Amino acid sequence: MKAFLLFVVFLSFLNAQLTRDDEKEIVFDNQTNLSWQDNRDAKITTRSFKEAISWCEEFAFAGYDDWRLPSVDELFTIVDKIKQKPAIKDGFKYIISSYYWTSTEHEKNTGRSWFVSFDNGYRYSYHQKRKFFIRCVRDGVKKD
Repeated sequence: MKAFLLFVVFLSFLNAQLTRDDEKEIVFDNQTNLSWQDNRDAKITTRSFKEAISWCEEFAFAGYDDWRLPSVDELFTIVDKIKQKPAIKDGFKYIISSYYWTSTEHEKNTGRSWFVSFDNGYRYSYHQKRKFFIRCVRDGVKKD
């Protein structure tokens, strides 16, 4: 029982790595030094793989214009493997238990790319023409 309680406290500490800026609607990950888009668009916008890459590259939001579609490894850092529906770490406000594109193309299957399911916390590959949700990311946070 003691080990279980220590494990729960440890998991709570891991979730504390995220800081949400309600004014800018971004979530900053202190561990990875990534800033995540967390506005209404993250919950309603779907695009094909190539459209998702362009959408993030053209995204001007919260005073920044250097957004991009995250890699599969980057997007997987905000998954909470203990939770389901949604399987995302605490700190995000605009959440949907669904599939989100990553910028990572499948190594062996051309025309397929990786996505993360925030329904169950797993990653899969699928045909690039399918429309999935988008959550853009940027490196670091600009010091004002």
